Amino acid sequence: MGRGFAISGERSGESLAPGDAGVREGLEHFGLDSDDIDADVVRLQQLGATVLEGPEDGPYFASSAALPGNVRLELLQRRPS
Repeated sequence: MGRGFAISGERSGESLAPGDAGVREGLEHFGLDSDDIDADVVRLQQLGATVLEGPEDGPYFASSAALPGNVRLELLQRRPS
């Protein structure tokens, strides 16, 4: 399975804040592959992260978002082919 780089837009029913070139802390979010999303979510919680959503099932992967600081972290577990 190849690794890649994705740029996504808003999800259904979601409105994004406008972008700008101003100076700000951090980045919006980044994603990491997971082999066991449920165990990884529990581990992040044990480390003090707040789960914002998920894990949610999608057609190709399960995803979850957590906030371990001021950066949103997304975990992705791909479905077997």
